[in-house]
Amino acid sequence: MRAETTLYRSVARRRRSVWALVAQIALATVLFAALVALLGVVFAGSPAKLAEGTQIAGVDIGGLTERQAVAALQDKARSLAHTPVTFTAAGRDFEVAATQLGVEADWKGAVAAAARQGDGFGPFRGFRRLHTRFFGAEINPRVAVSNAALEYKLAELAAAVDRPHVEASVRRRGLGIEVVSERAGVRLRRELAARTIVRAVGSFERTGRIRLPVRIDAPKVTAAALAPAAEQARAALSAPVRLSYDGTTWKLPRWRIAELLSLPADGATKLAIAGPLAESYFEKLGKRVEQRPKDARFVVSGKNVTIAPGQDGLRLDVPATVRALTGAVLSPIDRTAALPAGYSYISGQTPYTRYGDWFALACAAASLLALAKTYQPRSKTELAQR
Repeated sequence: MRAETTLYRSVARRRRSVWALVAQIALATVLFAALVALLGVVFAGSPAKLAEGTQIAGVDIGGLTERQAVAALQDKARSLAHTPVTFTAAGRDFEVAATQLGVEADWKGAVAAAARQGDGFGPFRGFRRLHTRFFGAEINPRVAVSNAALEYKLAELAAAVDRPHVEASVRRRGLGIEVVSERAGVRLRRELAARTIVRAVGSFERTGRIRLPVRIDAPKVTAAALAPAAEQARAALSAPVRLSYDGTTWKLPRWRIAELLSLPADGATKLAIAGPLAESYFEKLGKRVEQRPKDARFVVSGKNVTIAPGQDGLRLDVPATVRALTGAVLSPIDRTAALPAGYSYISGQTPYTRYGDWFALACAAASLLALAKTYQPRSKTELAQR
C-alpha cells in the first residue's frame, strides 16, 4: 500500500509540473501578443496621415495628409520646372528642363500608393508603419511627357552626339602611298536615353551630371586589313608600264598609273583600276585601235545594181585590257601588258537588218525591172535583121 501511494504521488507531482509549465507558456504568449498589439497600436498613428519615412521622388512626406502631400509635391515641381537637368554624352554636356518636354507627374497617384502602403487595420497598420519608419519607402510617380517634344529633343541630342565610324583607307600623296587608320564612332542609344531623360526631369534632383547611354560604332575595315593593298599600290607606282598591240606601244608613266588606280576606301579592301579617269583613258585608247564597221549597201554601176557586203569592226575589249594592265602594274619584273587579241568584233549589218521590209520590196522591184528588160518587145527593123 505504501509503494502504490508513493507512486501515485510522484505521478501527480509530474502532472502538476507540466500544467504549470503550460500555463506559464500560455501566459507568456498572451503577454507577448498583448505587447505586440500594443506596439502596433502605438505606431499605428492616424489613418488620415502618411507613415513616417515615406518619400516620393526623394521628398519626405511622412506625417502629412494626402492633400498636404500632393500640394507640397506640386509646389516643389513648379519651383523646379525651369531648372534644367544636366546630361553628359560623348564628352559634351546638355541641359534639359521639365518645361521643354511638357512633363506632368502623377503626384496624386503616387501619394495614394504611399497611403495604401501604410494603411491597414489597427495593429497591422502600426506594423507596416513601423517597417516604413525604420526601412523607409520610396515611391516614384508616373511621368507623362509630350512625345513630339521628346522626339525633337532626342533628335537634337543625336545630331550632337552621333559620330559615324571611319573605315581605314589607302591614300596617295603624290606618288607615295600611306594607310589611314580607322576611327570608331559613337551613337546615342535613343530608347534608353529617352527613359533616362524622362526619369531625371520627372524627379527633383538637379545636382551633378547624368550620363546618357551611348554605343560604340566600330569600323569593319582596319589598317591591318589594308596592308596588302597598300603594298600592291606601292608596287604599281614603282615603275612605268607599257601597253603593246600590233607593233604599237604606249607608255604609261607612273603619274598616269596613279590616275588609273582606285585605292581602297569606304569599306573596300582591294586595289583596282577604275574610276572616271580610268574610263576616260580607255575611251581615248579605244579610239586609237577601234575600226568602225561598214554596213552592207547597194552599189549602182550604170544599169547594174550590186550589194556590197558588210565588214566587221574592231572594238577595244575594256575588261580584258583592265585585267592585262592590272597584271602588269602589280608585277615587279614584267611590266609590259600585251593588249589581248580577243577584241570584241562588231558585225556589220546585213541589208535586210538595215532596211527591213523595204529591202525586200527593192529586191522584188529590181527583179521585175530585170524581167521587163529581158522580155522587152523588139522593133520590126530589128526583127527583120534577125
